Amino acid sequence: MHLSPLAQPLTTTPSALDDAVFDAARQQWADKGYAIIEGCLPPECCEALAGEILAEYEQFAKARPDGIGGRVSGHLNCFPGSGVRTLVQAAERAGITRFVSELHGAALELEHVGCNCNLPGSHYQTFHIDSAWSKPCMIVNVILVETNFTNGAIELVAGVEQGRLPYWKFVTSRLSRRGVRHPMKPGDVLIRSSRIWHRGAPNYSNKVRPMLALTYWPPRERPNSIDYDQFGGNITFLANRFGTNLLGRTKEHIEAYLPWVSSTLSFVGSLTRWS
Repeated sequence: MHLSPLAQPLTTTPSALDDAVFDAARQQWADKGYAIIEGCLPPECCEALAGEILAEYEQFAKARPDGIGGRVSGHLNCFPGSGVRTLVQAAERAGITRFVSELHGAALELEHVGCNCNLPGSHYQTFHIDSAWSKPCMIVNVILVETNFTNGAIELVAGVEQGRLPYWKFVTSRLSRRGVRHPMKPGDVLIRSSRIWHRGAPNYSNKVRPMLALTYWPPRERPNSIDYDQFGGNITFLANRFGTNLLGRTKEHIEAYLPWVSSTLSFVGSLTRWS
């Protein structure tokens, strides 16, 4: 059986990053609340996986013209298939688990491997965080294709966490004005806390922009090993935040075409909760 480029052995074996790279990342973390490590993972593997995801999406779009939750706003989730194991192993060899544990201040382990697909013609998301404030985790985004302002580089609100920050306070403090976006290349990684405010940005290109998300949590009493063979090990596209029922579709259309309504609803809802 012919192996895809992702499944073939690497021409070079990635090893642990040197101390200078981690020192620079530590400084970024202290200054900005996130860190970018350039060339952390093998770019040829990243590009190969991206090619497989894009090819699979073309088939998915033909088979599901009605779409799923996230298709209108332009942000889909994706299980990246069993071939992603190659990149996960490369991240482990590079010392990423140890480093995110250090930044978090406690031991962490990889619990989930996912992917975000930013579709052509997508819309801005509402600013959000990725977990309850009281239960933070660490996220390592792996860049699979050259990512820039045209194809929807993620927007982050730079700054060190200063305690609990509900959405209403985020809005009234005008922190969104500190939003930044970084062009990145295949093999780069973005390390961030689930508490950092961020949003998906519009993809003005004609190609899907995929980006992996490796999520690290404190060890649990009953650890769940990652099932790389779920969905038969195949790349599978999943709904992102919105359901396909009437309520879900209504919410998605509001966020895509009436973002001020979505922001207002989030603002009001945050007055009685912390997330």
